[in-house]
Amino acid sequence: MKVTEPGPRLPNGGFIEIAGATFGPGAVTGSAGEASWDLRYTGDGTPLFHLPRDWMYRAKIPRTKTLSPLPAALYSGTVTVGDRTIELDRWPGMVGHN
Repeated sequence: MKVTEPGPRLPNGGFIEIAGATFGPGAVTGSAGEASWDLRYTGDGTPLFHLPRDWMYRAKIPRTKTLSPLPAALYSGTVTVGDRTIELDRWPGMVGHN
């Protein structure tokens, strides 16, 4: 499903919001077409910096600064597509940023 929006926004207390779907500290909620999700995540550990040198995160190039703040997360909640709902209980995943 593709949803075209004018651009993401920074919600109060969250990381990103696009078309009403939010990704914030400990939670991911939203919908697109007939799919919806309401998930909570937990995890600990150190962030994964994908670039090989610290200065690369401060430089103009590369423009995209790939980072995985929580490379080992556990997700719980529901994902629904049409009339099918899947319950997640501590499913492995990650929180990443590009």
